Amino acid sequence: MNRQRFKGDTMYRTAQGSAFLFACLFLCSCKGSISPFHANPSTVTQTFYMSCNVGDYSKAKSTLSPDADKLIDGELGALSGGIKGVCDKMTRSGELVSVEVIRQSERGEGADVTSKLHFKDGSTSEDHEPLIKVNGDWKITSGN
Repeated sequence: MNRQRFKGDTMYRTAQGSAFLFACLFLCSCKGSISPFHANPSTVTQTFYMSCNVGDYSKAKSTLSPDADKLIDGELGALSGGIKGVCDKMTRSGELVSVEVIRQSERGEGADVTSKLHFKDGSTSEDHEPLIKVNGDWKITSGN
């Protein structure tokens, strides 16, 4: 009887260890994406700018809401060079050093983030991004 109980405990611990290992692997695999455990409007905004800055345009685009994505892919985006043109203009073609969040406000499924952008030449500019929740994730939107 004691032997069976020991086998059960071993199986339980093995299952517990496997679950822990799976969770660790899952979290590590999220390295390149916005982690669902840390994604708030400020984080999404910083991810957008820094992805643009290093030329990771697909990652930057993944932070956009469907309406902003449609705008970038449409005629207006074509005039500005698509996501690459928008990103390069906002970051001065990779000259962005850091993004300092000055203010964040949330109301329901909407948010506003005001950031101070710091550039390599020492200059700064202030920018404002409206965000909405899309399927539980914060996304930068084109509306105010």
